[in-house]
Amino acid sequence: MLANFSERNKATKAKASRNIRKGKLREPLNTDFSSNHVVQRAVGFEVEFCNWYVAEALSQEAYDKYDFFYKNSRRLGKGRKILKNNRFMLEGEDVDDSYSCMEIVSEPFSEDEEGFAEMMTFFQELKLFVEVLRQQYADDKVHDRPRSHLACLEKAGLGQLLMPMAVTMQYSFSDNITIRPQSTMGVRMSKLFHFLRDIGVGYDDESRDEQARKHAGRVFTGQSNAKAYSYSTKTIGKASMVSQLALSRYLKDTDGLEDLSDDFRGFFNLVVYYLIAGSRAIQQYPKAFTKVMARTDFAKMFQLLPEEEFTWFTKEGCQEWKNLIAILTDEEVFGVERKDWKDFEEVTGIEGFDSRIRHFSLENPFFSKGTYANRLMYDTPTYVMSQLTSGEWLKSIPEGRDLLTKKHYPNKGRAWRLFSLGSMHEHTDHDREGDLPIFEMRGFGSSADVVELADNLKKWYVYIHELNQGHDYKFGEDHPLLAAES
Repeated sequence: MLANFSERNKATKAKASRNIRKGKLREPLNTDFSSNHVVQRAVGFEVEFCNWYVAEALSQEAYDKYDFFYKNSRRLGKGRKILKNNRFMLEGEDVDDSYSCMEIVSEPFSEDEEGFAEMMTFFQELKLFVEVLRQQYADDKVHDRPRSHLACLEKAGLGQLLMPMAVTMQYSFSDNITIRPQSTMGVRMSKLFHFLRDIGVGYDDESRDEQARKHAGRVFTGQSNAKAYSYSTKTIGKASMVSQLALSRYLKDTDGLEDLSDDFRGFFNLVVYYLIAGSRAIQQYPKAFTKVMARTDFAKMFQLLPEEEFTWFTKEGCQEWKNLIAILTDEEVFGVERKDWKDFEEVTGIEGFDSRIRHFSLENPFFSKGTYANRLMYDTPTYVMSQLTSGEWLKSIPEGRDLLTKKHYPNKGRAWRLFSLGSMHEHTDHDREGDLPIFEMRGFGSSADVVELADNLKKWYVYIHELNQGHDYKFGEDHPLLAAES
């Protein structure tokens, strides 16, 4: 358990924490925008205040008179820093091309007692942040002021205001602040399969013990009912089933390979999840298709596979990788598993699943239905992100290039749209046992209750640590750290 590290690990973690604070271990997490993210063996959070728009008054007179609508103000784009704190940075976050909201980006909290204590202080500051905003809104409402000065945050001791004329307007004109969190963390390759299993939808034949793990999935989507899984967790669940059916068939038809590691099963599960999610709904923008976004690219993850499996799937021009991928395109393979598909359809409640996701066409664009932005703004098929097929993406992975990234996307003029996807490329988290690919969880459910939100994120932190330690721990289970005061 987290509270029972060996003395050697404690010393190592403490040293790493000191080096992090001194800036010795920092790496840019998002190479596309200026941000204070870092790479380390840690868990970090982003908390977006969806319905609070931010802007900057263009003159002191406009600021003093609260006269900063449109012509007298400008939006604060993604990454524009508003307020600095020892544990977080308040930044602008894009809502669309015209408006920005606020987002708190935390420093990553190391997976040790010191990091946990820092995280708890951050949650206290987050609660105070919301309280100050609500009080400021109430005061401004009394004085009929449509916007608030963010100087109130500095006055409350929450940090140094970097933009003296920063202002905010609550879009809904209500004190109900909608908060949407995200988390960035490393997941050990050998635990990726278990991680996706934990947040995906359950099966009828699972024990109650296994179903209890799915509470992680409920928090992931903000659902409180075990049957109320969102589209996201259903898609992850589908990917788990599709990938394991494909691997079972591959092992049955392949000589010289008796089994595959959890490392490979988790990696392939993620690949299939990307294929299913990318081919389904029209996306607002490319990275919106996935709720479990790989920041370390797929080419690097492939290189992190056990050496014998890496050699097996790259020999003879990656022929075995091609053989495995070909199974996904074989309608007959999934057609013969009719009973399994029917059972899974009953569990998910999605009609026609067996006919809609029975096989893949590698000739189709990865984003086969395009994006909302493309359709609405340009209304032309040529502007849909169609320059990369699923087959081309899969072929590029063992070759050492992830084409589903800004760096390697075939059409350089549109590659910028892939911001964040695999943007860390070869960067990983590290510990004594090796490298951990980094992921961003983009699908935590929104909340207006900051206390409940902090409690769930605390459970998430403990869950990620226990998962990577290899402990048989269920999300939200009793744990010494969860007894700590929020």
